[in-house]
Amino acid sequence: MVKGAPEDILRLSVRYEVAGDGTAQLMDETVRAAINQQFEALSQQGFRVLGIASRQVGKDHPHAVVSDETELVFALPRFSTRPRKAPKRR
Repeated sequence: MVKGAPEDILRLSVRYEVAGDGTAQLMDETVRAAINQQFEALSQQGFRVLGIASRQVGKDHPHAVVSDETELVFALPRFSTRPRKAPKRR
């Protein structure tokens, strides 16, 4: 599992997971643009946005390394936390 800035994680992903059924579809530029639009819209509403992706590795691969962060499957998680209010200044 990899997490980080949505644009970075999206750039490393070649597939995306379809919500609800867990199948991975090939990601094309149309899908990539739609996901970016969704993240931008959420950011404009004050939500903190996080990109999440994963990749299957063998059981003989106990530790993640930077080179594992390729050919990822992007996930579209749904979190329902409201944006935080800015603290009052004195």
